[in-house]
Amino acid sequence: MAHASGRTSPDTVPRLPSLTGLRFVAALLVFGFHVAEYAPDGPLGAVISAVFDHGLVGVSFFFVLSGFVLTWSRRTDDSAARFYRRRFARIAPAYWAALVLALAARTLNPPPSGPESLLVPALPSVVGVQAWFPAPEVHFGGNAVGWSVSAELFFYAAFPLLVPLLDGRRTRIALGAVALAVVVVPPVALHPVQVDDLAFWAVYIFPLQRIGEFVCGMLLATAMRAGRRVPIGPVGAMVLVTTCYLLSGLAPLWAQTSLLMLVPFLVLIAAVTQADADGSGTLAGRRVMRLLGEWSFSFYLVHQVVLSTTLWLVRQTVPPDAVFVVAVPVAGAASLLVAVCLYLGVEKPLEKRWRHARPRPEMSDTSS
Repeated sequence: MAHASGRTSPDTVPRLPSLTGLRFVAALLVFGFHVAEYAPDGPLGAVISAVFDHGLVGVSFFFVLSGFVLTWSRRTDDSAARFYRRRFARIAPAYWAALVLALAARTLNPPPSGPESLLVPALPSVVGVQAWFPAPEVHFGGNAVGWSVSAELFFYAAFPLLVPLLDGRRTRIALGAVALAVVVVPPVALHPVQVDDLAFWAVYIFPLQRIGEFVCGMLLATAMRAGRRVPIGPVGAMVLVTTCYLLSGLAPLWAQTSLLMLVPFLVLIAAVTQADADGSGTLAGRRVMRLLGEWSFSFYLVHQVVLSTTLWLVRQTVPPDAVFVVAVPVAGAASLLVAVCLYLGVEKPLEKRWRHARPRPEMSDTSS
């Protein structure tokens, strides 16, 4: 990473609309991953599986981006109490609304053991601690995708404690070494081969393991605020990410979780940040992409339950060999529609009300 003259003022940082737009791309990867779980046999299913079987890495992008944006936009006069209030206002309204929606949808087609078998494992989800439980029925309980929000809540709790470590060169080096060890060592040591393994929970769900990516994002933001730059533009960075993503589909599951994509994601975030800060911008920062990015948190929260519910409903009326091709486009459009309603009706108005201050455009919308 090269060094450029001129530091970013701690309290006047450029807006980063391109990162807002990229959030939607990452959410689409996760949507594709869940679509691939239902892919039929045949050429279409083979293509979808080849492209999206490893779309779970979109969550890794969110974790890195979260650490980056919170550090990039942090204020020197901020307090832990104000930070926690803003994070609660940003996350809680949409999270709780999506959890209620998911539980309601899942009761339409409850398991043979009855609706109560859905509700009891979902109790940790109500307070956002489900990711700490190794049992799949718990960490995927309620709204299955909510486990990543549970991990994010841990990152937010740790953030004010980690920030002072960014001020010294030695502490930054030590923090970076620990973060890389956390990202690399568990997958290599445990090498899970399927998603229901305890080892998979330890390397993909467990918040203590995933915080390594968050910290790497923090360190990148610190370097860029100090004037560091990467010698690559947004287009080159996107080519790098796309190439590494497609090649990672050939890797075993344990290497796909975050190991192979961490550096490409860091490069991409740095490259588009440079473009936005320099005023040149990127396609990801255009108005349509910014809107999609602003809706992406709600889209992420609802897409899995909308997809599974749509597939269940379509199966009631459509021949089996047509279910997938009918249900997936409908589910994609329905997920976006529900997301927009959730964003406009719950997420944004309650965030403004609960945080007691108007959020800064782009920057607050970029954090997840």
